Amino acid sequence: MKVYRFDQEVGKEIGVYGSRELVMSKILMSEEGVPIHHVGCMHIGPGGVVGKHRAESDQLFMVVSGEGWAQSEKGPAIRIEAGQAVLWKKEEWHESGSELGMTVIVVEGQHLSPDMPDAEVLSYL
Repeated sequence: MKVYRFDQEVGKEIGVYGSRELVMSKILMSEEGVPIHHVGCMHIGPGGVVGKHRAESDQLFMVVSGEGWAQSEKGPAIRIEAGQAVLWKKEEWHESGSELGMTVIVVEGQHLSPDMPDAEVLSYL
């Protein structure tokens, strides 16, 4: 058994796309040919923003603590909180942030679809 860390202290500060108060901790990188490219943990500080950028692959943004907002090019920002997730498809412009701070697990890969028969979809933008 191996124990790994993904807390804020082992992450790297991210400043691209105008992002601020953002630390990303890697969790998993996949081998070539596997549809999941990357899994990471974002620590978005108070007043933090993940700057507007185009998704390089499908991105599932799962809030595990705190609250904030998410936005795509198709509509206004929506409020998100722990236990909720946002899915952006490849090439979709998007951004997110938090006034108080939030921790988010991000999964990036091909053909991501969290839709399940019992999944509650809060909105489509």
